[in-house]
Formats: sequence, structure tokens, C-alpha cells
Amino acid sequence: MKKYSDLEYLRLSKPKKFLYKFLSFFAAIPVAILNFFKKIGRFFKKIGVGIVNELKDIAVTFKEGDAKTRISYVVMGYGSIRRGQILRGLMFFLFEAVFIAYMVLSGGYWLCMLPSLGKVGPSMVYNEIYDSY
Repeated sequence: MKKYSDLEYLRLSKPKKFLYKFLSFFAAIPVAILNFFKKIGRFFKKIGVGIVNELKDIAVTFKEGDAKTRISYVVMGYGSIRRGQILRGLMFFLFEAVFIAYMVLSGGYWLCMLPSLGKVGPSMVYNEIYDSY
């Protein structure tokens, strides 16, 4: 489709202007769809690059960190306690202990139920207002 300049467009009659706008709209749809998928691709690429950068940062910190840092990867709060941040370290340790206790006592059961989404299957319940099941 020919692209008109502003002056050429202004010289067109009203029906031709309408037809030009109509055809321009439909001609722009494939380009808009292509741009949409490009933006989606860039979005997921950005997320992937961000995740990879964070994983690299974690690996470098573990590799180049001291013993306090490495132990704190296993026992949350150890590094903070050893560096004098007692309250912060105890809070991290408390959160980790509560999480482990929850997972041992009841969280493991619910994780085992996840593939089947529970023991009770779908059932029909009568609704008196709508007179249906």
C-alpha cells in the first residue's frame, strides 16, 4: 500500500481518506502482532538474564566468601551473628527453624498431596436458591 505524505493525504476526498485509514489499519495489524511477540521474547530474555546473573552472584559469593559466609548458606543467620548483628542473625535462624519445623510436622504431608490435589474428589452439592447441583 502506498504511503501518502501529509499534503497528498489532505488532497484526498473524504471517501478516499476513509479507505486509506481503513486499509492502513489492517496493513498495520501483522506488524503490531510481530512487535507484540518481540516484546514478549525480550521480556522473557530479560527475566532469564536476571536469574542467571543472580545465580552467578551467589556462586561468586560462595566461592570468594570466608567461612562465615559459607556456613550461612546452610545455617541462616550464622554470618550475621558472627559479624556482630546478633538480633538480625537470631531472626534469620528463627525463621529457618520455624520453616523446618513446619515442613517436618505438616508441610511434608501437604506437599505429598499436591499431585492429586487432596483425597476428596469433586462432588455435587445441591443449591436450593438456584435449584441445581
